[in-house]
Amino acid sequence: MKKLVSKLWVLVMLVGALGVGIAKGQITNTVDFKASSSFVAGEATLPAGSYSVRPWSEDPSVLEISNPAGTHTVLVDTEASSSDTPAKSTGVVFAKYGNLLVMKQIVLANQKTGYNIISRHAEKKAMKAGPATKQTVAATSK
Repeated sequence: MKKLVSKLWVLVMLVGALGVGIAKGQITNTVDFKASSSFVAGEATLPAGSYSVRPWSEDPSVLEISNPAGTHTVLVDTEASSSDTPAKSTGVVFAKYGNLLVMKQIVLANQKTGYNIISRHAEKKAMKAGPATKQTVAATSK
C-alpha cells in the first residue's frame, strides 16, 4: 500500500510540475505590437497598425487579436511552441512571402514556451510567392 501511495504522489508531483511549466508560457493579460504593413493572422488579413493579443475567454488555446478601436478583431487557433533556450524578448514572429506577412508565432521574454499561430490556407497560398524570410516585431507584455 505504501508503494502505491508513493507512486501516486510522484505522479501527482510530475503532473503538477508540467502544469506549472505550461502556465509560465501563457499570455496572462495582453501582448501589444505594431505592424508596419498588413498581415495575415489565422485566415484573416489585418491592416497595418497597433494590435493587442490576449487569450480568448472561451478557450485559452485561441488568441484574440484586435486593434485598440475594436474595428479589426480576429480569433486564431494556436499550438504550444517550445525552445531549448528562453526568448530574450517578447515578440511577434512573421514569415514574409514577397510582400505578404503571415503571423507565425508569439514568443514571451524569458520563457521557453510560446504560441504557434495556425494559418493553413492563407500560408499555403502565400508559399507560391517563394521561400519565406523571418521577420520579428518587438512587442510588450502587460
